Amino acid sequence: MRHQVRSISILRLIVATLSLGVATAAQAAVVGPPQEAASLAGARPEPPTITGEACARENGVTVVLDFRNLRSGTGKKMNRIKIGCAQGTQESGFTALLDAGFDVDPDSPFVCTLDNRPIDPPTCPAPDGFWSYSHGERGGGWVLAGSGAGGWQPPAGSLEGWSWAPYDREGWQVPRVTPRELFPPLG
Repeated sequence: MRHQVRSISILRLIVATLSLGVATAAQAAVVGPPQEAASLAGARPEPPTITGEACARENGVTVVLDFRNLRSGTGKKMNRIKIGCAQGTQESGFTALLDAGFDVDPDSPFVCTLDNRPIDPPTCPAPDGFWSYSHGERGGGWVLAGSGAGGWQPPAGSLEGWSWAPYDREGWQVPRVTPRELFPPLG
């Protein structure tokens, strides 16, 4: 009897250890690529390179483009954010993109490429991800867009955010720089 109790205790320990290993492996699969797993382990991911400038006054629309997980022509992760200013009143989120100096595929019914990224998508929409679209107010945060860029007129002084969202991740993405970071609240 004593031998059976000891065997059952050892068996429970093995099952508990295996269950913990499976749970840890499942969590790692949800986390994503190694750089994200490293950030959970305490290593900080490298901050993105930010280029461009936001609108200085509230008479334009600031456009933020986060290339997030896209790759350059050499295959290196871009880890870059580009900011532009569309001066004056904007007819739509789409015209704000153009007026802020970003390249957009004019022949597509969707925003499939921004500044020629992703590189050579075989179809539109791209099979591996999409440009997630959001709106922001000075001193606030991002809110995911409820309509497409062509059907939205951004208010003067607002922000438009675009971030690449791979299908194998958590879905909709907002830019990693917030409207609050670009325009801290006054006072």
